[in-house]
Amino acid sequence: MIFFKVFVFENIPSSGQSPNDTWRKNVLDSDIYIGLIGSEYGTILDTGLSPTETEYDLFNEKSNEVFIFIKDSVKRDGKIEKFIAKISDNHIYKPFGTIEVLIKEIKKSLTHFLHNQIVENDFDKRIIDYSSSKDIDMDSYNLFFKSVNNNSLKQLKEEKTPEEMLTIINAGSMKNNIFHFNNAGALFFAKNINKFNIPHEIKMAKFKNGTRADIIDRKNSYNTLIDLMEDVRLFFSRNTKTSSVVVGMDRIDLNEYPFEVVREAIVNAVAHRDYKINSSPITFYIYDNRIEITSPGKLIPPLTIATLESANPLHRNKIICDIFSKTGYMEHYGTGISRMKKTMLEEGLKEPKFEEMGEFFKVTLWARDENTIDPELYKNNRNPLDKLGLNERQIKAFALMVNENKTFTINNYLNCFEISRVTASKDLNKLESLNLINKVKNGRSYIYYVK
Repeated sequence: MIFFKVFVFENIPSSGQSPNDTWRKNVLDSDIYIGLIGSEYGTILDTGLSPTETEYDLFNEKSNEVFIFIKDSVKRDGKIEKFIAKISDNHIYKPFGTIEVLIKEIKKSLTHFLHNQIVENDFDKRIIDYSSSKDIDMDSYNLFFKSVNNNSLKQLKEEKTPEEMLTIINAGSMKNNIFHFNNAGALFFAKNINKFNIPHEIKMAKFKNGTRADIIDRKNSYNTLIDLMEDVRLFFSRNTKTSSVVVGMDRIDLNEYPFEVVREAIVNAVAHRDYKINSSPITFYIYDNRIEITSPGKLIPPLTIATLESANPLHRNKIICDIFSKTGYMEHYGTGISRMKKTMLEEGLKEPKFEEMGEFFKVTLWARDENTIDPELYKNNRNPLDKLGLNERQIKAFALMVNENKTFTINNYLNCFEISRVTASKDLNKLESLNLINKVKNGRSYIYYVK
């Protein structure tokens, strides 16, 4: 069995291709970079760097799977010393004196890589040894705990360090007093997920008709998982429309799709994807009459399309699901498919379609047809906001925003309804998470409004 295909520039045959284009492409296409450093720096390119250092920089922007081996030497070129200092800031390198030692160290590194990539099944709990607290993105950390439903967990955040909190929620662990992410934690909280070679892109596009021939809007998101949810919400908002239904003397505006169903589908795609498939992103495609969300990874046996609702839930990435379940994005652990169907039917829409396509899982949501909206669905529930689980304060506040163009901050909301700051924040954030209102930064606080 061949585990690795080695690219060595000196071994390629003569051709009409550009040498620079050839080695750059192969560097970027590789999963691992092995660098051998001697005592001389080598030829200097137009960039001011040697080909080896240029290769290192190019690959290091894409991935952290860099294995460097440095030959023992009494005297080294000054540029080599600077290059080694740069490497030591980012990677652990191994010295060698003989070819036999070099081969032994390379085998050891490749064996460790294979174990992590193939042998170890629990992707999300795998510890990233070269991560540390320096890799924590505090904006993502604070945004996550802002979306957490458990007040005790929020209170604990005020008493513990970020390293302690991330360990408590199983986003990493401490080893020799140093915090290390696991893969799940890196997806939620890392400054640079690319550094850890974890596939996390979501590709969004809006097409003019029923095919992919004409793209109206596009966005690729590489953010942490909670920030990614906001990217999806904004893309959805600007690329879908609102319909209306008249009940008696009232006009009720209805989104083309219930956003809570879209959000559930995206959360499922992110939480249940197969992260070992690193060649394809999650896709979120909006057409004139449907949304298609495709995620790498088939259903886990014995799950089938027919048993999605009835079978006990199986989770490919248990830690990712568990971290998500602490937030408002995945409030009902394991019941997402049933709730998606129920919500679509209650809104007078077709059930979602679930299907496996090769190594991918696909969800199709059908748009609301404004020409076939049935007012009977809304006669006994003249305020569709009731179905979203909103309280009287939220419904009243939303009505003021729509009818009187009123805006709210946390302070004037809590004064208006005589409630605590925590409750005011929870109320407004729920409205915003349902895509009913928007918020914009204003100094150290936010203003909540309806477009």
